[in-house]
Amino acid sequence: MAKEVIAILLCIVLALASCEALPMDGNGGSGVGNVSAGDEDYDFSVFFGHAEDPINIARIALRYKAETGVSVRPIMTAEDAADDRFLTRYMSSADPPAAFALPTDASDNVSAAGIGWRFHGRGFAADRRVLADLIGLPDAAAPAVDIFVEDIRLADYGEWSKFLNELDSYIKGDAYSTFILNDKTYSFAGSKGRYSSQLSGVFAVSGADSLFTGTMLMDMASVTTDIAPLADLSLLTTPQAFMSIQPVFDTYIEALGSYTSHIAGLYAPGIRGDDFISGKIYSSEYTELVFEANRAVFTPFDSENYTESADATQAGHIALLPIKMPYGENWLRVYRGGAVANSSLQMRTEYSFCVNEEAPSDIKAKAEAFVRWLADDTESSGAIQLCLADYHAKGAELPLPTAKEREEAEGIAMFGEYIYDSILRHMLSDPDWQPDEMLAFRDALFAEWLSGNDGGY
Repeated sequence: MAKEVIAILLCIVLALASCEALPMDGNGGSGVGNVSAGDEDYDFSVFFGHAEDPINIARIALRYKAETGVSVRPIMTAEDAADDRFLTRYMSSADPPAAFALPTDASDNVSAAGIGWRFHGRGFAADRRVLADLIGLPDAAAPAVDIFVEDIRLADYGEWSKFLNELDSYIKGDAYSTFILNDKTYSFAGSKGRYSSQLSGVFAVSGADSLFTGTMLMDMASVTTDIAPLADLSLLTTPQAFMSIQPVFDTYIEALGSYTSHIAGLYAPGIRGDDFISGKIYSSEYTELVFEANRAVFTPFDSENYTESADATQAGHIALLPIKMPYGENWLRVYRGGAVANSSLQMRTEYSFCVNEEAPSDIKAKAEAFVRWLADDTESSGAIQLCLADYHAKGAELPLPTAKEREEAEGIAMFGEYIYDSILRHMLSDPDWQPDEMLAFRDALFAEWLSGNDGGY
């Protein structure tokens, strides 16, 4: 209860700071009772569950009241709270919420008829000011920057790979070469500007960050092929079984080699090595600082770890781009091919809102109006959500596995951990490791797994 009180009190403090009162009940946020802050009753409450950005939720409630005159009391839980358990309690109280949301990743109790709200997306983030500087554009908001961002999105892996090499040379020297993206020729600026002159590398990334070097890259490597039958670990006991996952592994290892060959540091270019994988220097906090200091052009991005209110200044300059992979066209089988995969973000709807069917008809109508307003509202979305919504509108999205789907693929998860541990030991800790060592490394890794696998490795 204390955690819930703190969550709602935070909204009240923020609201008061704006000289307005955020509706709440008189029982410290328990969801029971009909006493409001001040002299004003709220019309209904909405269960948001765990919201990563409570400041934004508070602003949404205040703005909706200003626009419609309808007062909404948001209910939020603490980060480690079980949304399902709290929702059950609220729904059985004397004053249940008129609408409720649950994360689509965490619950089986979300109605299929729910209205989606917000996206969870993964890819690369880039600062538009840096991108504009690279090609000599003075205004990061210029339409030409939009075109440049779109050409990066649509570039195939061959163009992308050459661009990364040319970009690395440009950052580290004075090679003002041309490059091709989406069949269009671009030139680096003849002189470096305010942002491009600060760059020390292409990517702000940490070898200790398994979310990127493990989960995100492996998800992207496997998104175009069907490896579901191998979710059962017992199937991974013969050399023939590995023929199904060999293309996934080859794609993953080549991309990982490329993305860790152009590392940015805070004061100088970074390199693979023990420091890179230990987290002592290249921690996730360090790589965030490297990107925020404009030392890198790109950094891995997960919207779940990004708070729009806390990062509002930078958020307005962020462009989101796909994690491109060297898919082999000869083995693409399921998901629309490498060209589409390399121009898309992995995404899913983050929350599903449902209206409480047991609410009085007038309250139910108000709650549905609020939820639909929220789903369509762009002002409360923030710059990052607008970027994700743009990918969704273009159909440029790939499935992002849920926690439940990962649990069901236990066999692959265990093998993935085995692969990742070996990669840390043999690859990311070696500054001189080269992608052309991939085949021997792969064969040795598979042989090692099979030699120790008796059907229950």
